[in-house]
Amino acid sequence: MSDRILGHRGLLLLSFVGAIISYGIVGLPGVSLPWLMSSRVVVGLVKQSMTASTAMMTELTSVGLERTFWIGRLSSVMQIAWITGQAIGGFLNQLGTSTPALVAVSMYVADLSLVRLALPASSMPNNSQKSDQNTVASSKSIRQMFSTLATPTLVRVVAVNLASQ
Repeated sequence: MSDRILGHRGLLLLSFVGAIISYGIVGLPGVSLPWLMSSRVVVGLVKQSMTASTAMMTELTSVGLERTFWIGRLSSVMQIAWITGQAIGGFLNQLGTSTPALVAVSMYVADLSLVRLALPASSMPNNSQKSDQNTVASSKSIRQMFSTLATPTLVRVVAVNLASQ
């Protein structure tokens, strides 16, 4: 879907909008079981942030050590965010049963804004070609590898994914 219609950035935005709708439903006072189930269907259909982020990371990095490093970092950040998110949600639940959902909605709204402002409109629809940088040999020097760590786009991709969990 992302390569043909929306692009990776568009898929991230759609994922965040779906999560906003889903968690918004969960946060409604006195929400019924059918509505809760419907909210999970919505988020299940559109929640593709890890898929889109990994695809975007693949697009923005060269084959080899650089890509391995950044996808590993992205996966690590996602796992840390998932674990800490569960703990924070448990704490927030003590403040009220709808509080975790309302905080999640506000975080997804912030993520939506951050993606629109910070990430490039990569992988435009109907343009799934890989750039020439992906064909570069994976034998980069250590110095070049460390210089890529400061690439603003890669840092933003990791930051957005940390915030979205």
